[in-house]
Amino acid sequence: MIVANQSQTVLAQTVIVSAQLIKGNTTFKPPDYEFKFVGAFNVNHARC
Repeated sequence: MIVANQSQTVLAQTVIVSAQLIKGNTTFKPPDYEFKFVGAFNVNHARC
């Protein structure tokens, strides 16, 4: 049996970005309009 030294590297990263635009006087009533963007980006890398 031959045993060799092995190294493994695993990278897993998730980035979440959010932006929101609200118009109106939200103190006493709901906003007149609201736009919301949420993006998620995932990167995976494995080396054996």
